Order: sequence, then structure tokens, then C-alpha cells
Amino acid sequence: MDRYKDRQALLRLLFNLVVAVVVVVVVEVVVVVVVVVIVVVVVLVVVDVVVGLKIEVVEVEVVLAETASALSAAVAAVAAATEVVVVVVVVVVVVVVVVVVVVAAVVVVNISGNQCAIK
Repeated sequence: MDRYKDRQALLRLLFNLVVAVVVVVVVEVVVVVVVVVIVVVVVLVVVDVVVGLKIEVVEVEVVLAETASALSAAVAAVAAATEVVVVVVVVVVVVVVVVVVVVAAVVVVNISGNQCAIK
């Protein structure tokens, strides 16, 4: 019986060893494939950037010119809107101050009148 148990243990050990080797080989293959894919993608991106650089420079100049004109138009619009907003705010502040002064005057006159009436 001992020989049978030793044989079973040896077979289990051998099976576990084979499974471990297969797992390690599969993992290594996956890692190598991933690294190769990453390298290929990087090379393609670099080649695309280097080859497409001449085309991109012209496109970037056009885009920058369009962006600059759009920004200047936006700044002009904001400046005009700001002027309108400032005028509106000044008018509102003046109206509020006038209303507060008038209300204060009415309150003072009423208080004065009430005090005169009480006396």
C-alpha cells in the first residue's frame, strides 16, 4: 500500500508540475504578444506623426488663424456686452439709490409728522 500511495503522490506532483509549466508558458506568450502589440502601436503612431507632420503644420496654422479671428470677435462681443451690462448696472444702481432716498425721505417725513401729531 505504501508503494501505491507513493506512486499516487508522485503522479500528482508530476501533474501539478506540468500544469504549472503550461500556465507559465501561456502567461509568457500573452506578455510577449502584449509587448509586441504595444511596440507596433508606438511605431505606427511615431511614423504617422512624422509623416503627417507636414500636413498637420499647415492645418494647425489654418486652425490657429481661424481661432485667433474667432477669439478677437468673441473679445469684441464680450467688450460690447460688458459695456451694455455696465450701463445697465449703473442705471439700476442710480434708480435704487433714488428709490432708497425717496423712501427714506417719506419715512422721515411720516415719522416727523407722527411725532408732531403725538405732541
